[in-house]
Amino acid sequence: MIRKTLLTSFLPPYLVKLYAFVLILQVKAFMGDVEDLIRWMSDFKTGMRASGPMGALPDTAQGQFDKFMVRIQRWCFWLEVFTIFAERILSDRLNKNQRSSLFSDSVR
Repeated sequence: MIRKTLLTSFLPPYLVKLYAFVLILQVKAFMGDVEDLIRWMSDFKTGMRASGPMGALPDTAQGQFDKFMVRIQRWCFWLEVFTIFAERILSDRLNKNQRSSLFSDSVR
């Protein structure tokens, strides 16, 4: 339920409903972004589980270690991209919430 503020008390009911609808769309967009990130992490974990185990023979150990390091570097890259993406989403949402709360507080 939308908190009754000075702003919403002067607005006609249809605008309050429109405001609520816009808020719901923003929340759904955010949740969609979170679900995409969770799906990506799940796919990554599945890929890591499917990778073959490393052997212990000296002649093949270096090649397997090099392949492992390439995978780890890719994983670190995507983890950094994921972190930056999540931080941007959260900061955008927080900035929007702060701006809207500042607006509603200034109207009071």
